[in-house]
Amino acid sequence: MIWDNFDENIPQKNSFIDEIRKAKLFAVPIDRLGAFFIDSLIAYSIAGLVSAPLQKNLAEAQIIGDTGKILFYGVLVFVLNLVIFLAYQSVSMFFYKQSVGQKIFAIKVVGIWTGKPLCFFRLLKRNVFLILELPFLLPFTAIFTDPNRRIFHEKVSDSITITDSERYATKPTPQEKSFMKGLLIPAYLWIFAISVSIFSAGAQYLLEEDSWLAELSSAIPHCEQVLNSMESWPRDSEEHKSRLMVALSLYSAGQVSKECLLSEADAAFLKNKELDHAYLAKAFALEEVVELSDEYLKKVCEDNDQSEACLFSKLINYWADSDWEKANLVVNALVPGGKSYVRNYAIEHYMGRKQYSKAYDLIEKQSGNTHLRNFLAVHRTKALWNLGKEMEAETSFIASRTSLSESTARKEQAWLCWKSLKNSCQAADTSICKTLPHSAYIEGQLSDEEVLARVNLMECEQSKEPIEKIRSFAGKAKESSKIFLNAYLQNSKEAYLDALREELINRHSSSINYEIVDRLAKKAISARELRFLEAYLLTNNHFAPEWESSIISVVDAYYRLGANKFAQDLARVSLERFDENQNFKRNLILNAYNKSDEGWIKALSDNFKSSRAPASVKKSSVIRRSSNSRYLDILKELGK
Repeated sequence: MIWDNFDENIPQKNSFIDEIRKAKLFAVPIDRLGAFFIDSLIAYSIAGLVSAPLQKNLAEAQIIGDTGKILFYGVLVFVLNLVIFLAYQSVSMFFYKQSVGQKIFAIKVVGIWTGKPLCFFRLLKRNVFLILELPFLLPFTAIFTDPNRRIFHEKVSDSITITDSERYATKPTPQEKSFMKGLLIPAYLWIFAISVSIFSAGAQYLLEEDSWLAELSSAIPHCEQVLNSMESWPRDSEEHKSRLMVALSLYSAGQVSKECLLSEADAAFLKNKELDHAYLAKAFALEEVVELSDEYLKKVCEDNDQSEACLFSKLINYWADSDWEKANLVVNALVPGGKSYVRNYAIEHYMGRKQYSKAYDLIEKQSGNTHLRNFLAVHRTKALWNLGKEMEAETSFIASRTSLSESTARKEQAWLCWKSLKNSCQAADTSICKTLPHSAYIEGQLSDEEVLARVNLMECEQSKEPIEKIRSFAGKAKESSKIFLNAYLQNSKEAYLDALREELINRHSSSINYEIVDRLAKKAISARELRFLEAYLLTNNHFAPEWESSIISVVDAYYRLGANKFAQDLARVSLERFDENQNFKRNLILNAYNKSDEGWIKALSDNFKSSRAPASVKKSSVIRRSSNSRYLDILKELGK
């Protein structure tokens, strides 16, 4: 070996090596390897604990694709590991004369001239060269070939490893040297061949960048649903040429999974195209991991702070902060030239803000895209209903029912039936309620809307043996519905209040909660209990379509108690802080007239006089037509 005659070139002093030979103190090679393995394991464990925060940052940087941070944290973690290994080896051998591994295998390191433990500087020097040797396998080969079982880092630091037990090694035999050389030469040749192969392949890929990117891109599993949709995506925009845009549109409509969106975002990163939307897609798909999602949102605007994706990322922040004024401005700015995914989220925004006319207009503009049919059909039905066009809503549902999934169709039909029955029991004779599915369900499959529709239908029909009917489907209902049904069977104020509290604790369905609020408001409850219902409505999901009817129920209950100020305050706060639905304002006027002072109700209607009634006489139900007439009469009286 290279260092076989190293000792012969050193000026001969009173070396301790001769005494080691005579006393047979050379450490056994297997003991040295075992000690090194244990010490490395201990040092690695310590380094893992110390560098955990840095490794977390490195992992996040790798996911995000931030090259600068990957390099910075990668180097930092590597250097920290080396420092901890050096510190562990040097400190333990200086203060305790042996490392943990050496203690276990009864070996120790001493100087070749004194036979005593090394000073700290020489220990540090020894361990630095030990690390430098590792890539060349020297520590694992020289102990089998060197005459004195000394490795390069020991020769540099004038040290030697000896045994502290009865086990000892002698000078390597010729057979031992030949065997190790026979293993070492093929190992070096193999490492050299692999290195050449890697470098040549890398050079070829760099020279042929397009092929390299294509191969990398094909290595990522693309989403088949996106690929199939692109073939028939509308050609009225450039959107059909981008897999990522199609994936974002389908994801915003609930048509594809998070995994599908992530795979398309990864493909965009590899192609180095549409990076702003790729970061936005990552933020959507990883929204449950808040910190990581926020990091992606921050990177959306890095290249272009005027892009559609950047503006949309700001919209997300406005939504999170409930800054509805700014959110409205951004949505209105994005919609005219926005991609399909922007329009889908805009529809949900308008529905949540009760701007049903805007939502409906946007739904119709998107209706040419058949891939969004289910998403649009559900929102179209609810928008029409909340615009006072019940018959059109029912017609829209019937027209789209065959294209909806079975569970979605059942849920939407039940919602329509439930809302119709809340207006009037005459709806029990309509086809929507009469054709409610009664197919077999497995446990937990019956939606909350189906339960509410069945209960209200049962009440309107004045069904006999209601307990038996409820028991026939209660076992198939969700947990939230079971809590409601239990309170329904008890039919007491206390039972409903307990049910509402339990639903809130478990964060259950808003539809069930609003039904409970409506039923409580109709019972003889105190002002204190009404304040509890009011607090629930003002602090919880006011985006649900049922929120408005529950507000009106509580306002009406305040009037019945004679607490007109509370009723007026709740109506005013609901309109000013949350609601932008003119239909809701109209219903509040109808509900408050003759129950409150004329000045307040007149002020409430001042900004609404020029509005027409939300539904035409021909297309409204009997209840709505009567309501429209009553509303117009009130406006005339107020005008006098």
